[in-house]
Amino acid sequence: MPLTTFVEIPLTQGLITTIDVEDYDLVNQYKWYACRYYKTFYAKRNVKLSVGRWTTQYMHTLITGAKGIDHINLNGLDNRKFNLRQVTMSWNIQNSRARRGSSQYKGVSFAQREEKYKAEIMVDRRSKFLGYFNSEIKAAEAYDKAALHYYGGGAFLNFRD
Repeated sequence: MPLTTFVEIPLTQGLITTIDVEDYDLVNQYKWYACRYYKTFYAKRNVKLSVGRWTTQYMHTLITGAKGIDHINLNGLDNRKFNLRQVTMSWNIQNSRARRGSSQYKGVSFAQREEKYKAEIMVDRRSKFLGYFNSEIKAAEAYDKAALHYYGGGAFLNFRD
């Protein structure tokens, strides 16, 4: 029988988080809840500060001891170490799904005045205009090309081979 290398911990809202076995004692001493941020859930806990105020802590921050953590597979409840990496804020924004708006694709929106799709990418906290396109798919392809240029093979793309 294979040795289990991960543990599932129940959270609120009927959700579970997954951690490595070696992190169980560290994580299990606290009460965790599921917290939604955009389309992703994360495991968080409340922390009372010495001055009587409260703050929160993400499970992935406790496990890694670092801030600026990215979930490689985009599942915020998968807190196994192989799925966590420390990144810059710019990279963390890059490795995210498309936000709500006028397109299903990341980096694409519909420009009503031009009646075309506009492609943009965030690089070093600045938006770079990639152009206007007649189709949503062409704009998404332009975004993907720019994402590979600026972020390399680990970029979150609209179209994966």
